[in-house]
Amino acid sequence: MRIHSGDRPFTCQKCDYRAAQKISIMPHMIVHAKIHSGDRPFTCEKCDYRAAQKISKEIFSFIIHTGNRLFTCDVEGCDYRAAHKHHLTQHRRKHTGERPSVLTQRTRMSSSEYFYNAIHSGDRPFTCRKCDYRAAQTISITRHMRVHALRITDTIDMSS
Repeated sequence: MRIHSGDRPFTCQKCDYRAAQKISIMPHMIVHAKIHSGDRPFTCEKCDYRAAQKISKEIFSFIIHTGNRLFTCDVEGCDYRAAHKHHLTQHRRKHTGERPSVLTQRTRMSSSEYFYNAIHSGDRPFTCRKCDYRAAQTISITRHMRVHALRITDTIDMSS
Protein backbone atom coordinates (compact mmCIF):
# COMPACT_ATOMS: atom_id res chain seq x y z
CA MET A 1 0.00 0.00 0.00
CA ARG A 2 1.55 3.25 -1.17
CA ILE A 3 -0.37 5.37 1.30
CA HIS A 4 1.53 3.99 4.30
CA SER A 5 4.89 3.52 2.60
CA GLY A 6 5.24 7.22 1.80
CA ASP A 7 5.68 6.57 -1.93
CA ARG A 8 4.03 9.43 -3.86
CA PRO A 9 4.60 8.89 -7.60
CA PHE A 10 1.81 11.18 -8.84
CA THR A 11 3.00 14.77 -9.12
CA CYS A 12 1.36 18.11 -9.82
CA GLN A 13 2.82 19.91 -12.84
CA LYS A 14 2.22 23.33 -11.26
CA CYS A 15 3.69 22.88 -7.78
CA ASP A 16 5.53 20.40 -5.54
CA TYR A 17 2.39 18.52 -4.45
CA ARG A 18 2.74 14.73 -4.68
CA ALA A 19 0.10 12.05 -4.13
CA ALA A 20 0.14 8.33 -3.47
CA GLN A 21 -2.93 7.71 -5.62
CA LYS A 22 -3.91 9.14 -8.99
CA ILE A 23 -7.41 9.88 -7.72
CA SER A 24 -5.92 12.19 -5.06
CA ILE A 25 -4.19 14.42 -7.60
CA MET A 26 -7.41 15.27 -9.46
CA PRO A 27 -9.06 17.47 -6.77
CA HIS A 28 -5.72 19.20 -6.28
CA MET A 29 -5.51 20.03 -10.00
CA ILE A 30 -9.07 21.38 -9.94
CA VAL A 31 -8.06 23.80 -7.17
CA HIS A 32 -5.13 24.97 -9.33
CA ALA A 33 -7.43 25.47 -12.30
CA LYS A 34 -9.81 27.61 -10.25
CA ILE A 35 -7.13 29.69 -8.55
CA HIS A 36 -4.92 30.32 -11.57
CA SER A 37 -7.69 30.84 -14.13
CA GLY A 38 -8.58 34.17 -12.57
CA ASP A 39 -12.16 33.01 -12.23
CA ARG A 40 -13.54 34.26 -8.91
CA PRO A 41 -17.16 33.08 -8.77
CA PHE A 42 -17.68 33.64 -5.03
CA THR A 43 -18.60 37.25 -4.31
CA CYS A 44 -18.91 38.91 -0.93
CA GLU A 45 -22.45 40.20 -0.37
CA LYS A 46 -21.18 43.35 1.38
CA CYS A 47 -18.27 44.52 -0.79
CA ASP A 48 -16.46 43.91 -4.08
CA TYR A 49 -14.28 41.06 -2.76
CA ARG A 50 -14.27 37.99 -4.99
CA ALA A 51 -12.70 34.58 -4.27
CA ALA A 52 -11.89 31.44 -6.22
CA GLN A 53 -13.04 29.23 -3.35
CA LYS A 54 -16.16 29.48 -1.22
CA ILE A 55 -14.26 28.96 2.04
CA SER A 56 -11.95 31.90 1.24
CA LYS A 57 -14.95 34.18 0.76
CA GLU A 58 -16.57 32.97 3.98
CA ILE A 59 -13.42 33.51 6.04
CA PHE A 60 -12.97 36.97 4.53
CA SER A 61 -16.57 37.93 5.28
CA PHE A 62 -16.38 36.61 8.84
CA ILE A 63 -13.17 38.47 9.66
CA ILE A 64 -13.81 41.74 7.84
CA HIS A 65 -17.56 42.35 8.03
CA THR A 66 -18.65 40.86 11.35
CA GLY A 67 -16.09 42.85 13.29
CA ASN A 68 -15.39 39.64 15.13
CA ARG A 69 -11.88 39.88 16.50
CA LEU A 70 -11.02 36.53 18.05
CA PHE A 71 -7.59 37.46 19.39
CA THR A 72 -7.60 39.74 22.43
CA CYS A 73 -4.78 41.44 24.28
CA ASP A 74 -4.38 40.01 27.79
CA VAL A 75 -2.69 43.08 29.25
CA GLU A 76 -4.86 44.62 31.96
CA GLY A 77 -6.56 47.82 30.78
CA CYS A 78 -5.91 47.14 27.08
CA ASP A 79 -8.97 46.38 24.98
CA TYR A 80 -7.11 45.68 21.69
CA ARG A 81 -8.65 42.92 19.60
CA ALA A 82 -7.33 41.49 16.32
CA ALA A 83 -8.70 39.35 13.53
CA HIS A 84 -5.32 37.72 12.93
CA LYS A 85 -2.98 36.21 15.50
CA HIS A 86 0.12 37.78 13.98
CA HIS A 87 -1.43 41.26 14.40
CA LEU A 88 -1.91 40.56 18.11
CA THR A 89 1.70 39.36 18.38
CA GLN A 90 2.88 42.62 16.83
CA HIS A 91 0.61 44.61 19.18
CA ARG A 92 1.95 42.84 22.29
CA ARG A 93 5.43 44.09 21.45
CA LYS A 94 4.18 47.61 22.23
CA HIS A 95 3.60 46.51 25.82
CA THR A 96 6.82 44.54 26.24
CA GLY A 97 9.17 46.69 24.17
CA GLU A 98 10.41 43.46 22.55
CA ARG A 99 12.05 43.83 19.16
CA PRO A 100 12.13 40.96 16.69
CA SER A 101 15.49 39.54 15.63
CA VAL A 102 16.96 40.47 12.25
CA LEU A 103 15.75 37.31 10.51
CA THR A 104 12.25 37.38 12.01
CA GLN A 105 11.16 40.97 11.55
CA ARG A 106 7.63 39.70 11.03
CA THR A 107 5.80 36.81 12.65
CA ARG A 108 5.69 35.14 9.24
CA MET A 109 8.93 34.69 7.32
CA SER A 110 9.13 36.25 3.90
CA SER A 111 10.13 33.96 1.06
CA SER A 112 13.63 35.46 1.02
CA GLU A 113 14.05 34.73 4.74
CA TYR A 114 12.76 31.20 4.24
CA PHE A 115 15.21 30.57 1.39
CA TYR A 116 18.07 32.14 3.37
CA ASN A 117 17.37 29.78 6.26
CA ALA A 118 16.95 26.80 3.91
CA ILE A 119 20.26 27.43 2.18
CA HIS A 120 22.33 28.19 5.29
CA SER A 121 20.90 25.48 7.53
CA GLY A 122 22.51 22.78 5.41
CA ASP A 123 19.19 20.97 5.08
CA ARG A 124 18.75 19.54 1.56
CA PRO A 125 15.27 17.97 1.47
CA PHE A 126 14.84 17.99 -2.33
CA THR A 127 16.47 15.15 -4.24
CA CYS A 128 17.11 14.38 -7.89
CA ARG A 129 15.44 11.19 -9.13
CA LYS A 130 18.28 10.47 -11.54
CA CYS A 131 21.40 11.01 -9.41
CA ASP A 132 22.55 11.78 -5.85
CA TYR A 133 22.11 15.58 -6.16
CA ARG A 134 20.27 17.21 -3.24
CA ALA A 135 19.09 20.83 -2.89
CA ALA A 136 17.61 23.23 -0.37
CA GLN A 137 15.13 24.70 -2.87
CA THR A 138 12.86 23.21 -5.51
CA ILE A 139 14.12 25.72 -8.08
CA SER A 140 17.61 24.27 -7.68
CA ILE A 141 16.31 20.80 -8.54
CA THR A 142 14.46 22.21 -11.54
CA ARG A 143 17.66 23.82 -12.82
CA HIS A 144 19.63 20.67 -12.08
CA MET A 145 17.21 18.53 -14.11
CA ARG A 146 18.18 20.57 -17.16
CA VAL A 147 21.63 18.99 -16.88
CA HIS A 148 20.07 15.57 -17.41
CA ALA A 149 17.94 16.93 -20.27
CA LEU A 150 21.02 18.45 -21.94
CA ARG A 151 22.88 15.13 -21.71
CA ILE A 152 20.02 13.42 -23.55
CA THR A 153 19.90 16.24 -26.15
CA ASP A 154 23.69 16.09 -26.65
CA THR A 155 23.48 12.36 -27.26
CA ILE A 156 20.75 12.84 -29.84
CA ASP A 157 22.68 15.65 -31.59
CA MET A 158 25.83 13.53 -31.78
CA SER A 159 24.08 10.61 -33.45
CA SER A 160 22.39 12.63 -36.20
